[in-house]
Order: sequence, then structure tokens, then C-alpha cells
Amino acid sequence: MSDLNHATLEAQALLNAQYLREMAGPQSYDAAALQMHQSTTAALEAAWMHDEMKTIDLADLPKTPADFQPWYRARFRDQVAAAESFFDHLAHAASLEELSIYICYEEQVDGRFDDVIALAQLGLQPQAKVALAFNYWEEMGEGRVDQMHTLLFGESATYFRTVLERTSCRRWVQPTAEALANGNLLMFLALRRQYGARLLGALTLLEHTAPRRFSKAVQGMRRLKVPESFIYYHEMHVKVDAKHGDDLLNAVVLPLLHERPDLVPEVSIGVQLRLQVANRYYAMLESVFEHARNEAITA
Repeated sequence: MSDLNHATLEAQALLNAQYLREMAGPQSYDAAALQMHQSTTAALEAAWMHDEMKTIDLADLPKTPADFQPWYRARFRDQVAAAESFFDHLAHAASLEELSIYICYEEQVDGRFDDVIALAQLGLQPQAKVALAFNYWEEMGEGRVDQMHTLLFGESATYFRTVLERTSCRRWVQPTAEALANGNLLMFLALRRQYGARLLGALTLLEHTAPRRFSKAVQGMRRLKVPESFIYYHEMHVKVDAKHGDDLLNAVVLPLLHERPDLVPEVSIGVQLRLQVANRYYAMLESVFEHARNEAITA
């Protein structure tokens, strides 16, 4: 790979492919391909983390467990505010085609979330491990294959892909560096064990902010009369992700920080990484919507 700029589509696609290789089961594990891309992956990851860290004001991070919670709540508000106009548009004004574009982009950022949750449990104290195990069990459909969240999302995404295939809007759904990075970040932090504390921070913010995104999408789907069977997955996450976020904060992150106060900056960096990567993703989506609307107006 000639361009080692981690922010390019080529780089994020390479990282995505490598992470999926690393998370592959024995039925599809490809050791030769993994080894072939190992050095490039390491160089891209180092460059990516270096550039993200340059944008974080380390002096502004909380220093103690007592400082963490108000700081975290402020970051939660920052995340919600950054995407508020986009999700309000989805809820109240987006066309079915625009909503379909959004869901099809969400497919790109899925990032093997159930496997990330499985990896996040490694080595945790019993209470924290149980909290994440409940999260994982729900991702697994509580033991029912037909209720597994990844499969339910795939069924819903198929409906929205079919909508786009009937229109010229399908060309607006293209792989982008921002979309891939939004999924890659969690796999990156989960697979590199030195970033375990950062992963917990990133996951907590993701789960806490997810219900607002899902509720706005559900409002838009009902307004546009999307069949209920394809809304089911999204509506489910309005409630379950709020609980997951609370469990991660109260049963995983805060007990960890009281046990190891020196990890407050590391967990906080994970929160900030999620904020930065997600905000770039939402800005990209807003740009796609704007270009699609402008084209429709001038057509």
C-alpha cells in the first residue's frame, strides 16, 4: 500500500479487512493473509492513534473517579448535540430514500459488535463481566438465533437496500473512510489489549447515545409507513441500549475507576475517541444528504 494515510478509504478498508480476519472463526481463518498485512496494519494503527491523540486536550481530561462522571455527562451532551439536526431531519422530514441511505451506511459501521462485546469481557472483575455478559446475551437474542441482533439488523437493512435499488439514490451509498472508521475503532480497541480501558469508555458512550439515534430513526420509519417487521430491530434498541449504557457506566466503568484511579485518563480517552470518530461520520452523512437533495432540486 503506497499511501499510509489512515484517513483514506483505502487505509480504512485495509484495516477493516484485517480486523475481520483477526476475528474470523476457525472455519475461515486465513493466517497467511493476516501475516501479509500485519506490518501495514500496525503502521496505520500507530498513525491513526497518534493523530487522534493530537486532537485531545489531555489537560482537560478528568483526573479522579469523582471528576469522571460530570465530565462524561458533558461528553454525552456533546455527542447528542453534534448529531441532533441530522437525526431530527430523519425523524420529521427525511424521505424514504434518505432514511434508506442512512440505514445502508449503518451496515458499513456494524463492526462485528457482538464479537466486540465478547472481547470486552476478557479479564474483567465478576460484576463487570456479568454486566457485559447480559449485554452479549441480548445481542445473541437471548439464545434464539432468529432474534440475534446482527441477523435482525441484516433483515431490516435488506428492506432499505431494496428501496434504494429502485431509485437513482442508490449511488449515494458508497464506502467511505468515515463510515468504516466508525466501525473499525471498536474492533481496533478490542483487538489491541493495551487499549482495553479505552474500549470500555468508547462502548459506554456509544451505548448511552444509541437510544436517541434509534428513537429518531423509528419516528421517521413510522412516519414513512415502513412495515413494522423492519422497524422491530430499531425500536428494540431504544430501550435495551439505554440499559446497556447505564450498566456499562455503573457496573463496569465506575467500579474499575474506583479500583484503579490511574485508569481515569485511559477510559476518558476512549470516550473522546468515540466522540471524534462518530462526529466525523455524522458530518459525512449530513454532507451526503445535502448533495443528494441539491441534485434532486436541480434535476
